[in-house]
Amino acid sequence: MKITKRTGPSLLKVEKPYKPISCSFYDYLEAYIIEGSSHKVIYKNEKGSVETIYVKLYDLKTTSGEEFLYLDNGTALRLDKLIGIDEILVDQFPKTC
Repeated sequence: MKITKRTGPSLLKVEKPYKPISCSFYDYLEAYIIEGSSHKVIYKNEKGSVETIYVKLYDLKTTSGEEFLYLDNGTALRLDKLIGIDEILVDQFPKTC
């Protein structure tokens, strides 16, 4: 389990281990980045609540074995927190590549 320091009410946050997403869904993310238009991004925030935002997908990067989607508003989303993009849901794809 990964422990990260935080500021505010709780000093330590325990993150669940990263679970890679489907390679097929990853392919959609790459295509949307190249496309350059805004999309509906549905994800779970750090409190576990579902959020929906409309943004352009900017980049994909791997850091310490975890994959992140960078959005044009400066947000970095860990890929296993994504629920879907537009009407394409992560759960529609196999769990492995």
